[in-house]
Amino acid sequence: MLKLSHVVVLSRAHRYDIYSERKATKYLPQRELLFSGMARVLTASVDGRDYLRRKYPEYASKIDVRHLGVEAAENAGNPSKEEHHVVTCSYLVPVKRIPLLIDGLGELQRRGMPVRWTHLGLGDTEHVTEVQSYAERVLAPGSFEFAGHLTNDEVRGWHANHAATVFVNVSESEGVPVSIMEALAQGLPIIASDVGGNAELIDSEAGMFDGLLPPDPTAAEIADRIEQLWNANEKSYEGFVQASLDHWNREWSSAKNYSDFSEYLLSLVA
Repeated sequence: MLKLSHVVVLSRAHRYDIYSERKATKYLPQRELLFSGMARVLTASVDGRDYLRRKYPEYASKIDVRHLGVEAAENAGNPSKEEHHVVTCSYLVPVKRIPLLIDGLGELQRRGMPVRWTHLGLGDTEHVTEVQSYAERVLAPGSFEFAGHLTNDEVRGWHANHAATVFVNVSESEGVPVSIMEALAQGLPIIASDVGGNAELIDSEAGMFDGLLPPDPTAAEIADRIEQLWNANEKSYEGFVQASLDHWNREWSSAKNYSDFSEYLLSLVA
């Protein structure tokens, strides 16, 4: 790698840059070369940072974390417990495990619990058709909606105009999902599998709803956690909404994080 004495080279690192096990080849090329030529490698999650430090301990001092962030939401704080409305947002691909979520929602309905579900996002036609057909077999008619492809602005607009109750992510692999950051900015309680950086988006010690699921949750575990939120009283639910907003403001605000990042960059060349 070309080195210039007056240039500080650093790199951001996201899920697809980090976890070699997620690749079909189980290999990411030229990691040693890249690390040796970089002043810093900055991951988007603590999980990614820790993974790289374990895998490349000789470069541990170069590896750190700098969170991404999202802008403040329009109509923030509008989630409603009364709606019993689950929302998900992702590309419809197998790694997102949407059929598993459908099983969890079906379990809730068999228990007699009210629930409706909206999914934001599309994917490959074949998988989308499979998921939609599965939902039709498992869930009560009229209790779910596939909203289709939405731009980022349209996703933010959907959150602003719909009083959903909870945002759910049951992926088998993640970085730090922007979709969850956006849900936090709206004030939505979060239920998510403990993979990648998902755990960093849920801070139950700071009053957020304890929605962290095992890495490989069962449908019953998903249903149990949603039912737990449904059974919370109104005051508790309002506290969960405020705690989600506070967590976004502390950790996932783009205005704060990118200002901090600018100061960090300046410190490297001072």
